[in-house]
Amino acid sequence: MTSVLATLPCAAWAQGVTSSFTVGGNVTTPQTFKLPQLQALPSLAENVSFIAGTSTTNTTFTGPTLYSLLNNTVGIKVNTSVKNDLLNNVVIATGSDGYQVVYSLGELSPSFGASTGNPDLVAYANAPGQLLTTDGFARTTAATDTKGGRYVSNVQSITVEHIPTLTGTFAGGLSTSFTVTGQVTAPATFNLQSLAAMPAATVTPIGGTTTYTGVTLWNLLSSVGVTTNPNIKNNILQDYVIATGSDGYQQTVSLGEINPNFGPTTTTTSPDIIAYSMDGGTPGTSLGSNGFARLITPDDVSHGRWVSNLINLEVFDVSQWQVAAAQIIDLGNFAYSTQGFTLNGGTLTSTGGPGSLTAPTYTLNGGLIDSNATLGPTGNLTQASGTTQLKGTISTSNVMITGGSLQLLASNRLTAVTNLNMTGGSFDLNGFGQTLATLNGTGSVFLSSGTTSGALTVGSGTFGGNIVNHGATAGGLTVTGPGILTLTGANTYTGPTTVNGGTLAVNGSLLSAVTVNAGGILGGNGTVGSTTIAGGTLSAGNSIGTLNIAGNLTFTPAGSYLVQVSPSAADRTNVTGTATLAGTVQTQLQPGTFLPRSYTILTAGAINGAFGSLSSSGVPTGLAATLSYTPTIVDLNLTSVLGQTAGLSGNQGGVARAIDTGFNTGNGANGAFSGLYGAVPGAVPPALTQLSGEIATGAPTATFRTMGQFLGQMLDPFLDGRLGDIAPGGRADGGTPHYAQAANPGMTASDAGAPPLASGQGWASWGTVYGASGSVDSVGGTGSSTLSTSNVGGAGGIDYRLSPTMLVGMAVGGGGTDWSVNNGGTGHSDDVEGGIYGVSRFGDAYVSGAFAYAHHDLSTNRTVLVGAVSDRLTGSVGADHVAGRVETGERFQWVPDIGITPYAALQVQSLSTPGHAETDRSGLAAFALNYAGNTTTDTTTELGAKFDSQAYPVIGPFGETQLILHGRAAWSHDFSPTRTSLASFQNLPNASFTVTGAPEASDAALLSAGAEVRLSKTMALGAKFDGAFSGRSQVFAGTAVLRINW
Repeated sequence: MTSVLATLPCAAWAQGVTSSFTVGGNVTTPQTFKLPQLQALPSLAENVSFIAGTSTTNTTFTGPTLYSLLNNTVGIKVNTSVKNDLLNNVVIATGSDGYQVVYSLGELSPSFGASTGNPDLVAYANAPGQLLTTDGFARTTAATDTKGGRYVSNVQSITVEHIPTLTGTFAGGLSTSFTVTGQVTAPATFNLQSLAAMPAATVTPIGGTTTYTGVTLWNLLSSVGVTTNPNIKNNILQDYVIATGSDGYQQTVSLGEINPNFGPTTTTTSPDIIAYSMDGGTPGTSLGSNGFARLITPDDVSHGRWVSNLINLEVFDVSQWQVAAAQIIDLGNFAYSTQGFTLNGGTLTSTGGPGSLTAPTYTLNGGLIDSNATLGPTGNLTQASGTTQLKGTISTSNVMITGGSLQLLASNRLTAVTNLNMTGGSFDLNGFGQTLATLNGTGSVFLSSGTTSGALTVGSGTFGGNIVNHGATAGGLTVTGPGILTLTGANTYTGPTTVNGGTLAVNGSLLSAVTVNAGGILGGNGTVGSTTIAGGTLSAGNSIGTLNIAGNLTFTPAGSYLVQVSPSAADRTNVTGTATLAGTVQTQLQPGTFLPRSYTILTAGAINGAFGSLSSSGVPTGLAATLSYTPTIVDLNLTSVLGQTAGLSGNQGGVARAIDTGFNTGNGANGAFSGLYGAVPGAVPPALTQLSGEIATGAPTATFRTMGQFLGQMLDPFLDGRLGDIAPGGRADGGTPHYAQAANPGMTASDAGAPPLASGQGWASWGTVYGASGSVDSVGGTGSSTLSTSNVGGAGGIDYRLSPTMLVGMAVGGGGTDWSVNNGGTGHSDDVEGGIYGVSRFGDAYVSGAFAYAHHDLSTNRTVLVGAVSDRLTGSVGADHVAGRVETGERFQWVPDIGITPYAALQVQSLSTPGHAETDRSGLAAFALNYAGNTTTDTTTELGAKFDSQAYPVIGPFGETQLILHGRAAWSHDFSPTRTSLASFQNLPNASFTVTGAPEASDAALLSAGAEVRLSKTMALGAKFDGAFSGRSQVFAGTAVLRINW
């Protein structure tokens, strides 16, 4: 037989050339076929004429018939207890591009009509010996298709699918009407009158002489409008119709085989008709027991595809299933696959065992999914409208409710891995139990029915709707995790809430009482009912926030309270009732800059007990976490513990403890100190040293050294037996009779070769310039730093000789003193001094004394850098200084040219500094100190010997002069070498400390060397070097003097 075929459009849509295809579905032995397996099957050559434009091309396709491949090779499953069950199957051929065509097995089977025409093939060649190329190694053919739409190139799969059964009451008997439902635009009911009003057609079935008059099946379906998807190529070819008789007998007709565009025409074969008259008899009665309407398939010689007493025609689309209102579709223990499913008020069931339907999308608009029926396991399901009752199973993991209600008629009708998303509508547990992987969106969840408590179990999600009882009984919620279930709506159910895993974050409200078991966490910023932490964790807020408990809160010993803390806030729980405490508080400090402070982490109407322990993480170094309690409040305290830092010196520890006190007494609010907390290892001690303000302790040492030199000038007018060695570090010489005056008893200065200065009563004046530089090393234990001092000055005085053995005088002086502390700042003093003195001799012995007063304008400058905060601090204050020295000694002739004078001296100084405050020119003054008023007193003694030479004649610029050499060697002991200052931070109340500076050496060696030149009887010049040396200090000083007597 030759059929005319237009250009086949399906090849143009091919997405890839196939090399194999699978055969499966309702078959005995599913198989995969490649070219060798296909060629090995009995094949048939079938000639087809292709029409391209105005020309015709003949092509021969070779391959096994589609029916023989299914029936003889893989085997079609049939239920022998159902009459002609083979006719209840369709075949779906799918190409690699997704193109699909449906064939009814009745049209393929030789037993029901295919023997009268060219059978459909699975072709592997399109000319003798030539294999298919661009059409893939195999394609299906349809001999009666005049347009080529039923040809499937690049075959990827061939599936046998048993049709779903349309259930209902099949009492048999004569039918008087039938319905057309399913994938049609306007479902309708037809009776004899409506059929007779349509254009009539008459057919004579093959092998007989009887004629039937009626309406062609295609025209009937066209009158109600077959629904197609314009986005699917030739979607009509994916449709088939199920014809059902009053006795329940069913058979299928593919729309491709009756559509004039793709199937037989009135010029090629007799069409299928809905007959209402036989052999021209009376419509409605001439069919006799076959009813008023009968489906006639003229090519079916066995009449198996004929359906008498027609009651329903259901149009099915293998790509889009629909179940209309009042319609019942039975999956009948079969597994189906489609491109979409819509439930529009009908019932999907599965009698005789489990049946399933798989689709990418499922839409529920009300109806019933009955027992044994399953939607899934893949695809996305949407409950859109109406009330859909669920007694079967939804096994797809993605369920959306946008409207209406999805109501359970048994427990766990959704799979446990279901992700339920809601944008409206309701999910009604109806008193049953349901486990969900996630719950998200809005809408309502009804737990209970009028008599039964429902139980919802959820892993995680974010739900902004309402979970309610929906009846007199109380439903409950269980959270299992993993992850977080966040509830933001008003949830009024009153049954128990149990958290067994994951986190329940209530950001809305929850009337239910909550129990948190081991592995579970309760958090959020909303309100919950009475809560018991029974081995789980309470974590208020959403990092960071506050959870309110309308009722009581109870911790068991195994429970824990997790508190997350930022520099500005901490999690908090407010309890309206009683909080019974036990278990552990776990604090987690978030990254940030922390200072010592307190956070309220729990309030209650009353508090019973206390937490058993506190565990903290992220606490910066220098801080420690503790808990404190009042009858209604629990506070988390970040306490400053800088003083516990290992390896601190005395000064560093004093500053650290002061800062601890300032913050921990509740007065600390100075954020500039934050750089001390959480600092890198080793950074805190140097910062504490900078903060100490040690520079202030250098003022006494520096000014004592300056005053010591001034005392030395008064008792060291250089001539007339008063050369006197100046002792650096505040030690002075009291005026030793030198060799020229007492080489021999009674010898005068002239006798000794020196021009004697004026003796007896008279006046003398003198002037000196002097300076010194020295240092005192640091002391490790106290943490003091190395102190360096220097000073320059000048002095002048007037002597009056009361007698040859007694002299008194007065002097004034001034200068500048500087000091510095290693890496701790600098200091300066402008000095003004005044004093009186006297010397008295008793033979070779003498006694001398001096008293002085000085005023110092002191100033300090230092830079403090802690973290990112820097201060340039300046202090200034006026200080008063008094000092006195007494000395006694006796001269002996050691050798003919040298005299030695053993001596002893006592010197006392006192510096009084008023309290003063540092300032910062930038205005920050974050680390500025207030220094308390301070009086430092220093007492020293000296024990040693002085040396002088005879007067040697020297010829110089002034003619003949006299040169006298002097020296000293002594030991000095300081009874009060300590230097301290009491300071407090201006911007950190109650933070005071004592800082210790580098102390003077308790014992030092004094060495001096000098020379005096007598220019005349009334004038002398002198110069002298002094040094004081110890194991940790050294001072170098120099003096130049001019004296004039008159």
